[in-house]
Amino acid sequence: MVPRAGIRALPGRHRSHGPGAGPALPPGPVTAGGAAQDCIGPAKPDLTWAIPGLPASLTPGDRAVPTVRTTTRFPSNLVSVRDLTSDHVHALFQTAEDLRGMSHRERRHILDGTILGIMFFQPSTRTRLGFEAAAMRLGGQVLGFADPATTRAVEFTAETLEDTAKVVGNLCDIAVMRHFVPGSARRAAAVCSVPLINGGDGSNEHPTQALSDVWLMSRRLGGLHGAVIGIVGDPGTRVFRSLLLLLAGMGVGKILFLVPPVLPFGLVGGTDFVHTSLPEDLHKALNRHGVGMEFRSTIDELLEECDAIEMMPVDIPSLEADPKSLQKHGHATPERFRMTAEKIDRTGSKALILHPGPRSDELHSDTDGLDNSLYFEQASESVYLRMAVMTSLLRESVSGQ
Repeated sequence: MVPRAGIRALPGRHRSHGPGAGPALPPGPVTAGGAAQDCIGPAKPDLTWAIPGLPASLTPGDRAVPTVRTTTRFPSNLVSVRDLTSDHVHALFQTAEDLRGMSHRERRHILDGTILGIMFFQPSTRTRLGFEAAAMRLGGQVLGFADPATTRAVEFTAETLEDTAKVVGNLCDIAVMRHFVPGSARRAAAVCSVPLINGGDGSNEHPTQALSDVWLMSRRLGGLHGAVIGIVGDPGTRVFRSLLLLLAGMGVGKILFLVPPVLPFGLVGGTDFVHTSLPEDLHKALNRHGVGMEFRSTIDELLEECDAIEMMPVDIPSLEADPKSLQKHGHATPERFRMTAEKIDRTGSKALILHPGPRSDELHSDTDGLDNSLYFEQASESVYLRMAVMTSLLRESVSGQ
């Protein structure tokens, strides 16, 4: 096993929790489904050294990520947003904000000597490249695979997920994995010798995408307390599951859903179809936190009522299928689900428009130049949140040794 890299630490800058610095989260867990966790309420951050014993002074011009100390230890892995308390979410947002405010020169040595291991059993553009960019911009290196066909995990040998995770864990300091089987991230984390980040496991969760999107919403809106958030697409997909579980603990006022039919559009006609329902675990989480839930019929209604709208393709292939078995469909998205510049102009909407990508015809490219369209900003800003996740996990790993 290779020696474990550390993370440099230096006293951070104290910042307030005003607009642009992340919201003050209400008491209570950011958890839903499964067993409830004990959780503290909002606390004033204590920016101190991350690891006792490290030098208090570094070479001038070099600065490591400031630490927001929490009263509960950060999880050893990030598999689900259910693993995070509101205090943890607060700390991640603050850390991402501080990293974002640093120059390249200040950030470039934070993860010197650290190797990020990549295990992607499903295709990815933004998540995989976002993590790689985050690691390299902090001075780390990357190894791994983006195509399982290049490994022994497929075809004749079919190495088990657990064995693959053990091998990669012994060659790196922190790992991120995407897989098409729900629960695969938890299985891999149980045997991996280094912190593991879930980059999406089937239709279960995608925690870093949700964390990044909520952070961006909060910064642009000056907080999320009482906000009305629109959801376009199947709420049971992995991005929306993680997003809704987070929003449930953020003090939002209401979620408005514009959901697709149960069956693909090619098998139904017009408006004569049964809509996708809200999964029970998400309904319970939103209800427990007093978040209102309503359904709408058109994108125009969301534009008129929402502070932010997160979209996804409304007709997507199964996230639990082996990528080799998937084929592109040719169905056009019905007009009432489509976001265009004309609709935004006609309604006079200032709602933030988000989409985790990749988009299809549900989000027209003529929205790209609008101030409230965040499609490309989401991808670039997510790098800072992923930096924050990696540094937090590595800090916990080193301090726990």
